[in-house]
Amino acid sequence: QAQPPWWTAGMARVRRLVRLTFSAASGFALFGLFGEHHGAGRRFESSGHPCAACQDAFACPDGGLLARRGIELSREKLCRTSMRAIIPRPVGGPAVKRKLPKILKMHQVDGASRDQGPLRPLLLKSNITATLEAGVSLEGRGGLRGRQREAVIAHLEEMNALRAQGDPMPATVYWDFENMQMRPNHRLKHREHLMRILRWLAGVLDAPVTGTEAVEFTRYARTPDSAYNNGECNWYSTMRQLNGIVHRVWPKMTDRADIVLLERMQGALEEMKLMGPKRMLVLLSTDKGFTPMLEAAQSEGVTVVRLTGEGLASYYPGGEDFSVPISIPKWWYMDFMVGRKLDVLRPMEEWNPLQGPYPWQAGEVSLEAPEGEEQDLRRFHDFLALPEPPVSKFSGVFRREGVWMNDTLAMRLQQLDGISAEEREAIEEHAAALDKGEGGETAAHVYWNFETMRLLPVGPSQRELLARIVRWIEGFLGMPVRRTEVSRFVEPWERIGSYSHDWLEKMQGLGMVIHRVWPPKAEAPNMALARGIGSWSRGKIAEAMQSPAPRVICVLAEDIPFDDALRDAQRAGITVVLIGKDGVGHFYPAGRDFRTAFEIQPWETLTDNLAEVPANPFTPGVSLPDAPLPVAYREEAPIDPRWGDPEGLALDDSELLPALIPAGRPGAGM
Repeated sequence: QAQPPWWTAGMARVRRLVRLTFSAASGFALFGLFGEHHGAGRRFESSGHPCAACQDAFACPDGGLLARRGIELSREKLCRTSMRAIIPRPVGGPAVKRKLPKILKMHQVDGASRDQGPLRPLLLKSNITATLEAGVSLEGRGGLRGRQREAVIAHLEEMNALRAQGDPMPATVYWDFENMQMRPNHRLKHREHLMRILRWLAGVLDAPVTGTEAVEFTRYARTPDSAYNNGECNWYSTMRQLNGIVHRVWPKMTDRADIVLLERMQGALEEMKLMGPKRMLVLLSTDKGFTPMLEAAQSEGVTVVRLTGEGLASYYPGGEDFSVPISIPKWWYMDFMVGRKLDVLRPMEEWNPLQGPYPWQAGEVSLEAPEGEEQDLRRFHDFLALPEPPVSKFSGVFRREGVWMNDTLAMRLQQLDGISAEEREAIEEHAAALDKGEGGETAAHVYWNFETMRLLPVGPSQRELLARIVRWIEGFLGMPVRRTEVSRFVEPWERIGSYSHDWLEKMQGLGMVIHRVWPPKAEAPNMALARGIGSWSRGKIAEAMQSPAPRVICVLAEDIPFDDALRDAQRAGITVVLIGKDGVGHFYPAGRDFRTAFEIQPWETLTDNLAEVPANPFTPGVSLPDAPLPVAYREEAPIDPRWGDPEGLALDDSELLPALIPAGRPGAGM
């Protein structure tokens, strides 16, 4: 029967009141429940509802759907779905590590999600190959059984085949220094200590180590020389000296170094996938966040080895789905043993039986760092203007601007700009004549004003430094030096060699001709040299010379105000090269009536470089003071501390004009 209107309206009000009352009660119950859970000491996000995850599971409580469904609230279910941290997890990096108490950790059965391999670790022999061979051996307790043993046998046969062909699989080491640190050792140099660690790794892996990568948190794009010379231990700088790759990262962030190493491992996998040759990936880290990447690399057929600081290593055979645990020495113990003064990696022949069994064998380390591999991942605010340190000579980025000490005369003349066509033609003729050996004997004479072009007794011995200057002139001119004459103020009563560091005595011992000049007039040393230079252009005097005319005359003087003698030699068909003190030289081409200026190193800079350079600067591959090689390559550069070869100069010190030039007397100016 139809109810009266007043009854229908009254019942609608009652139902609405009951619905609102039940919804309010449910809301208070949820508030009390979440307030108890969220007050446990951690902050969680608030999105207008006590828990955003509960909205997805039970719909919005504003509509009262919970009451209509009659679902009983589950405390456990809501608590598990409501936990969400404020800090987001890093993209592409390891998972956020939370240390939970043991009572709250979920029990996971070994092998439930992945076959963990054998439960008992194998004991490390001399290397991993010997360990795996002992593990698959049927004699005694090897440790590997079933399909794992068969897979390891096939893997060992493949690796041994590569070694038999003389092409063992190389290894690249990814070093997490935050977890696997080294202690400074006063017994060894830092480079030797780090190299021993790498040699130990190569021996344990039974594979040559061709690369190592690490991550350094630093503000600077280059390591200044002070960081190499201050004596403090910086393992990142040491690794760069050994030709390792160290990526620069800033600012410091949690797991930032792990993210960089994971990206580098992923790039290595892509490179091996495209280019073909495989290499072994070795990880030095105790962090468990790398495990998914290691398993992914193994699934692609790449062999992976992981060494931890807790005395356990894991060997992942390429293409398999298990890892072989190996018991190794703990990292601190290994660092201590390798860092001892007595090398534990010395050959077996040098091992004393009283020193115990031979523990490990050293491997081959040949680090390769292609240019551009070191990444600069520093990030700064725009308003920060950080000064960059000066260029570093140790890292090989220093390059002296302008002229280098191994530039030849032909190079300096060819690089001239803004010269006339006649000058360019004279330069080309000079170069062609030198190539053909025309224009007289292909030899040079040097005339040296020692009053203005002095030397300091630094670096090698005085004889060696003088010989190096002569050798540098030979390389600069492109021809041997046959005769050298030197002028200097010498008092009439002074005897050459009266004091130990007398330069004239060392010059005389090398076969150089000494002109004693007195009284001390400013132009007298140049005039003494000019008389010897001009004698080659005077008819009868030149014919009376007891030696053939030189092809080039090189003059070392600050300046010659009156160059009549130089121009006379130029007209006589002799090329004259004047090397000044302030970095400017002059070229007098033979048979012409002009001179051309060119740039050269200042005399002080040149002599300092000649005292430092380890070998002849014109030898290919030498580490020059103008452009030093990185420390990693300096061991391969040629080194010859006696490259001047004073005994092999064979300079002519005979009298050229014994009959035409009278003997000088004190006070005569020569």
